[in-house]
Amino acid sequence: MVMTRNQKGFSPIFIILILLLLALLGFAGWRIWESRDDKGGKIPSSSDSAPASADPEEPAAPALNYVKPPSEVYRVALPDTWVKATCPDTPDLLFLAPTTDKLGKCNSEFGGTVTISKASGDVSHPAAYYSGDSHLSGVSYATTTIDSINGYKVSYTVSTEYEIGTPAVGTQQTQWVLFDGTNSFIMVYTRLPGDPDLAAAAQTLAETFDKL
Repeated sequence: MVMTRNQKGFSPIFIILILLLLALLGFAGWRIWESRDDKGGKIPSSSDSAPASADPEEPAAPALNYVKPPSEVYRVALPDTWVKATCPDTPDLLFLAPTTDKLGKCNSEFGGTVTISKASGDVSHPAAYYSGDSHLSGVSYATTTIDSINGYKVSYTVSTEYEIGTPAVGTQQTQWVLFDGTNSFIMVYTRLPGDPDLAAAAQTLAETFDKL
């Protein structure tokens, strides 16, 4: 039997094949859409991958360099590159400074950059003691607690000369005075005129004070 071409267009078999192909394409498209909908309509990308976990073996923080006076009644963390000095006849005294020439001198009025000492009894003063001193200006006074010991922090500038000549006019000082009920611990930061501002380092140092 000889098959003849439909004179009006494509043969019926060709049309059926076209319809089947369209049906397959429609079914495939529906499956893809359904798959995207199940995942919230979002196609995963490389940026959606879970973040890498932190390294469980992170390097430990460097150990603090604690220093003590000869009596070993307290300790503080010495800032990097700073140096210390002590006095044989004053075992509770500790001098700290960024350089040796800025260290306090034994048996003198020069306390250097930072001086820490211990005194028997309560040697603290109220805010009025400092604000009423005519040699001082810019007095700032606030209570503080360090190593569970209550006390205060006072800052000021020497505005007029004392009879003994020290501290010099223009000197800025900050004192931390702590009283544990028996003894007082006094930390003094001194910035002479022309010296760099080391107040932040002195504050960090004071906060590491640890009574032993």
